[in-house]
Amino acid sequence: MWKRSTPSGVAYLQHLYTRILEGEAADDVEEWLDREYENPAAPVIERILKQQRLSPDDWPALIRYVACQDVRTPARLLESLKRQEETMQHVMQGALEKVKEKLHQKGGLSIINPATTFPGSELLPLNVSIRDEPESDSFKVEARTTTGRSNWLFSIKYLLQDSRSIRALLGHKWTILRAPKGFSWCTSDNPVIRLNYHSREYYDFKGGWGSEGTQIIFPLAPSSILYTRIGDRPPLKGTVVSVDFARSVQRLILENAHRHIFCQSKCTAAPQVRPRTEDISLFMSEQAQWRHWHERNMKAELELLS
Repeated sequence: MWKRSTPSGVAYLQHLYTRILEGEAADDVEEWLDREYENPAAPVIERILKQQRLSPDDWPALIRYVACQDVRTPARLLESLKRQEETMQHVMQGALEKVKEKLHQKGGLSIINPATTFPGSELLPLNVSIRDEPESDSFKVEARTTTGRSNWLFSIKYLLQDSRSIRALLGHKWTILRAPKGFSWCTSDNPVIRLNYHSREYYDFKGGWGSEGTQIIFPLAPSSILYTRIGDRPPLKGTVVSVDFARSVQRLILENAHRHIFCQSKCTAAPQVRPRTEDISLFMSEQAQWRHWHERNMKAELELLS
């Protein structure tokens, strides 16, 4: 049920953030995440662990780190893949209709550079071709994309660089809450909780970064969580929560997990809240999907670019 491991040896998937750059596999997105979000937050988290006072400059680094941990997980990837399959055809068709409308308004062909308007647009897997139709004195615009890793990486960079999204997170009133004596919070491979809570029986984890009433919870350490309720003033920093509140947060952490739960010691609530399904065929199928993940995406991206 439980396995001891070092932090560096857990929740690792090869080529999760790899992309094709000039025909070759590149790790520039992961390097960018480390440079801009992970590394600046490291000394801040160290100060939190030591219960030292944070400076005004520490908070933006910490909140940007939380945003990064929210968008880069396998759970968010699977959400993105499902959304791509359901909406991509409609989105592309809608974009072409808008192009057609603008061309009619301007009376001719115009070239738009998306890099000037969309953060992360260099990651967008898009192939646009324009062909003359001499017989009808017109031209045909065709756009192709591929669902998968590239579109997900684009969405990551877009969200993290879009000023409105980040400004919404930075504008909330955040606090750090402490666990009661003897209590230890877990974390998971899907650590950012975006909670829409209506009652004990009716709640979900689909809250938005700027949605009024959404609670955002992020375990920083076994004894500390980062917390905000959007639109409300939070408890004072360093407030020690009640045992009931701590247990409620623990349950939310466990329910929001994807495939792994991480604890300093064995969490007795975990098997009850998240009973394990032991199915070798499902397990092998998922492992096979990850084994072929990079090869399948690389092939699709190269074909699109060619």
